[in-house]
Amino acid sequence: MKTDSHNSKLTWYRRLQSVAMFSALFCAPALAQQTSWQDTISRLANYYDKQSKQPPSPTFHPPTDEPSGFLSRFPAGEELIFTVNAAGYNRGEIFAISSEQGMKVGLAELSALLNFNIEVSADNTSASGWFFHTSNEFSLQQSEDEQLIITSGDSSLTVTPSDYLIDGDILLEVGVITEALGLTFEADESRLVLYVSSPRMFAFESAEARRNRLAGGRFSRAPSVLPQKDNGYSLYTPPLFDAQLSVRTTDTSTFSGYSIASNQDLAYANTQLYLAGDDEDSLREARITLSRDSQKADVLGLPLTYAAIGDVLPVNTGIGQTASFGRGLALSNVKTDLADNRLVNFSGVIQAGWDVELYRNGILVANTLDIQEGRYEFTDIELLFGNNDFELVFYGPQGQIQREEKSYVVDSNSLKQGQSSFRFSAVDSNETVLGIRKVTDDPEQKGITAGFVYDRGLSDWYTLGVGGTYFSPDEGETFSTVSLRNNISMGTLGLLNSVVQLNSEQQKNYLVSYRSRFWNNSLSVLWKKDESVTSSELDDTLQFEDQAQTISLTFNGRVNDTFWAPVDYESTWSRSWDNQQSESESFRQSLSTNTAVGGLNYSFLGVRSNTLSENSDWTYESELGYRNRFGRVFTRLYTTYTHSPDTTFDSVGATISYPFSNQLSSEFRYSYSAITDNASYNARLNWFGDKVTVSSYANYSDDDQWSISLLARFGIGLNADKESFTLSPRPISTAGALAVRLYEDQNMNNEYDDNEPLLDGVTVNAAQVSRSATTEDGMAFIERLPKNRRTDIVIDESTLPDFTYTRTDEGFSVTGRPGLLQFADIPVVRSGELDGTVYLSGSNGEERALAFVNLQLVNASGETVATTKSEYDGFYLFEKILPGSYKVLVDPRDLQRQNAAIDVANSLDVSTRGDVFTNVDVVLRELTKTSGYMAQINTFTSLPLLKVYFSLINKRLPKGTFKDAFYLTSSSENSYSLSLGFSDDKAAIEQLCKQIQHHDVDCNVVSVELGQ
Repeated sequence: MKTDSHNSKLTWYRRLQSVAMFSALFCAPALAQQTSWQDTISRLANYYDKQSKQPPSPTFHPPTDEPSGFLSRFPAGEELIFTVNAAGYNRGEIFAISSEQGMKVGLAELSALLNFNIEVSADNTSASGWFFHTSNEFSLQQSEDEQLIITSGDSSLTVTPSDYLIDGDILLEVGVITEALGLTFEADESRLVLYVSSPRMFAFESAEARRNRLAGGRFSRAPSVLPQKDNGYSLYTPPLFDAQLSVRTTDTSTFSGYSIASNQDLAYANTQLYLAGDDEDSLREARITLSRDSQKADVLGLPLTYAAIGDVLPVNTGIGQTASFGRGLALSNVKTDLADNRLVNFSGVIQAGWDVELYRNGILVANTLDIQEGRYEFTDIELLFGNNDFELVFYGPQGQIQREEKSYVVDSNSLKQGQSSFRFSAVDSNETVLGIRKVTDDPEQKGITAGFVYDRGLSDWYTLGVGGTYFSPDEGETFSTVSLRNNISMGTLGLLNSVVQLNSEQQKNYLVSYRSRFWNNSLSVLWKKDESVTSSELDDTLQFEDQAQTISLTFNGRVNDTFWAPVDYESTWSRSWDNQQSESESFRQSLSTNTAVGGLNYSFLGVRSNTLSENSDWTYESELGYRNRFGRVFTRLYTTYTHSPDTTFDSVGATISYPFSNQLSSEFRYSYSAITDNASYNARLNWFGDKVTVSSYANYSDDDQWSISLLARFGIGLNADKESFTLSPRPISTAGALAVRLYEDQNMNNEYDDNEPLLDGVTVNAAQVSRSATTEDGMAFIERLPKNRRTDIVIDESTLPDFTYTRTDEGFSVTGRPGLLQFADIPVVRSGELDGTVYLSGSNGEERALAFVNLQLVNASGETVATTKSEYDGFYLFEKILPGSYKVLVDPRDLQRQNAAIDVANSLDVSTRGDVFTNVDVVLRELTKTSGYMAQINTFTSLPLLKVYFSLINKRLPKGTFKDAFYLTSSSENSYSLSLGFSDDKAAIEQLCKQIQHHDVDCNVVSVELGQ
């Protein structure tokens, strides 16, 4: 053994040299009739790419019509390792042997990769279990003439000895497996990939489909797999701040303003604070909300998933719009952010001056412009039957564009049978906790409002619910409502919802909603009716019944699903009327497409209204928008028209953005209104620094009004050392964040110690979200971790300053929560590398390389820390070995398969210097079988039980009786035999048994054949 600290690339170079020499000397003549030298080199190169974790990323091959195996270009008997790709999923590697019919693969290995519940015993040449479904039973038995009898479901087949092989597993021809399990195989021999397909869905496919369905729509992401860090609520966590400062000068005045959004854990609750002010009012807006949520329904020790106090959104209990925020509390046990399957709300904190647009399935459904309250709200957005892919697009005053995506699948009842949900709120309407901003001074609009909703799943297809509100104004009469709710799932036919609501003023409200999906198009039908009773102003005994009804239809879908020009549409028609002969009607047609030549949006709106005294004709409006990127120039164009009765031009606008660099961009905006005959011009210059974003812009209009503004925006978060701060040019308070410190753990204690090197320029990835690079102080700050989504935190090892560096921990994942700043240290050390060759030494002293032998790297505690498999030439490699003491062992199953033993295990000590050990060969000694007899004491089904029994009887027998004790294992029977005294002299063993039996201990003489 020798130690070297050269670059591991030399090891790969030596390996490729040996591959080329071996192929030239031995493989080329054998493959002369079937493949070319170039194909051999290509196959070997692809194989080593696969071994170095650079998969070829093949596309999925659909099933072919060929029912049985395939012809292989490899000579019969060649041992190969293929990557199994089943239904487009890489499932792992499998050992295969080429044959005249194609290839043989192990039934046990294949079943494990495909998640088939088939137990295989190679020793007994038998197998049993089921595949795809418990009703598909499978069994395999060997007959006396060594044929295999396979029973699969209702069919059976016989396999001749030439079509199978016993070698630690039952290797079957792929044609046999095709007939038995209904699988189709196709091999890409240049890449060593074995494609497996089936007309039935594999279990892992179903599991992935379920995960995607829960994630919803087209926005699904790769799942997290690393251990999760705790993200529970704390007494205090450092806040995440977003600040925005502005100053503006116009032709008449100069003023400045600010807004601050803060988010943190305080008193074991998430605390959101928003403050804003300007020259005229230093604090014109202030809001605070404390909340907790948990999908485990254990908030505050109660069966709650959400609890909030402060400025909260009230519950919508029936028919009507959701009220705005008020100071109070809100409780819920709903386990998703969908309170029901008909409506959804979107809200959040945002800086002043931003615009927000909400898209559903590519169609704009709502927008809010020039937000000044520090919060956006889109309430009571209807959910369509099927997929609802929502996208929130945020436009900043400096030209920033940010997006958030969320998807919901609505195709079933909101609750299962026996499940229930409730929501409750009690607020002081039109008041805020800090009392800074007054919404209204009307005492009849101010007061306490309480509301609740309770739903119960009476069956999987029917949910019944009740709701109610009570409003006690500061002045005036109280007002209350009660509602009855129904939710009926009709399977693929759609969903039916209804609400009946009564109030204390003798008003009745009815709502019926039907939603379905036909040919990938969503249909929504809504009917509403309002009834009220009024008294005559002249005679209270005279009462009149007023009625108002509304019916609306909505179609939503995609009319052209081609890749180059998908067209989404939404068609809406609505009609309202009452018994006072008032009537209104409207329709809207919206189209949206994104192509290689740009994105196009078009909407057409028609409106008319009639009253008892006046009738109006239809009025029509349309709007056309276009957006595209020409090189580095981004453009947005729009125009509006009126078509009543003649087509007239209303307005036009254009935005052109050009980035001079990654940090400096410009924007020019132009708009013209034909109605006012006024044009405005706006020029902006944005600087995106590492710490802050600064924007300056000038505006001028034809009426000689002008303004010049300067705006700065930044986020503030604490670093992982909890002493310094990070400034970010992006908002960070609306989501979670992670502060990371990366260092070399020189003493292997998994804690940062003073003077340990901090690593600069290392990329830290939040695998499902974003990335950040460490600074010279080893710090990285990852922003905008999505709420309640688990995210793996990994480092890009190619950016580490030394190739020998590796992490000492197993890695971790974090789950983002708005306002939660999490901290983590990532220690790395210089790792070692070990390579060599596995040989088998025969009884004649000759050595030959052993392929596909499983090796184990075992630490001083006896734990297996790494495994590898020797390649076709016996070469093996262990990489990224942490400092410590190790032994190289051979998998006992391979020792049994090779009828070999390893006399002395190779040992090595890896230091923190990044040692490389080369030519550490593993030599197995071939066993020679010897027949004889042994004294069998007892047989057990588990090794711990055998050890307990041994310790008990060892005290009963004379000292030294069990000095030569040993145990034998039987993998076929899963048993362990306690034995002693192996000898070819049967009489001697019989005498030994008598001595043991004299002490009332069972003993039997057994004939065995052992390897030595």
